[in-house]
Amino acid sequence: MVRYLLGTLAVTVSLSSARAQTLPAAIDVLNTLPPQISLADAHGVAIVPGASATRNTPGWTGRGVLVKRESSWSEPVFVALNSGARTGTGETVDLVLVFRTAESLDRVTNKDRKIGPGVTAYARRSGTFAEVSLAGAALTKSFVFPFGSDRKQAAELKSKLTELAARTSAPEAKPASQINWALMAENQDVVLGVLGVMVAWVVAQLKR
Repeated sequence: MVRYLLGTLAVTVSLSSARAQTLPAAIDVLNTLPPQISLADAHGVAIVPGASATRNTPGWTGRGVLVKRESSWSEPVFVALNSGARTGTGETVDLVLVFRTAESLDRVTNKDRKIGPGVTAYARRSGTFAEVSLAGAALTKSFVFPFGSDRKQAAELKSKLTELAARTSAPEAKPASQINWALMAENQDVVLGVLGVMVAWVVAQLKR
């Protein structure tokens, strides 16, 4: 009995430690999300910091948080990501899953828990985000904790998501040599005057 209680206590402490590390790590990942990754149309977002690459099948496993969005962002729920393999290769990445449709979010929260169409996944390696495929991986609800002292971090996470959802994607950079036709249209009198001078000079040169 004592051994059972000690084992239960050890598991509880381990899970509490993992929980305590997940929220700050998720916030750190969101702080590095580039403007090109938009959350404006997100119905939900899952962040899995330090996911381990699987050996037997392409994908990752790890623990993270899922936040749903309706009129506002919900309280974070702890989730586990599993691509089906049990062993890893040693590589770790930070994952951000953006649920861009209500159906894709409903599937992982109420149906078969599988990641399918309507989910865009991004992996961060060495500070750079790139789109990856997590189709078919399972995202299941992990242990549910009363947030307690984590409420401040949960509020910070939701505040960050609100900020990112309000941010628009960064415009694509235009080549420096590209002609700004709109600016020329606004100053057409000046442009026509310059062209007139140039034409007159060319005509004068030809008459010589």
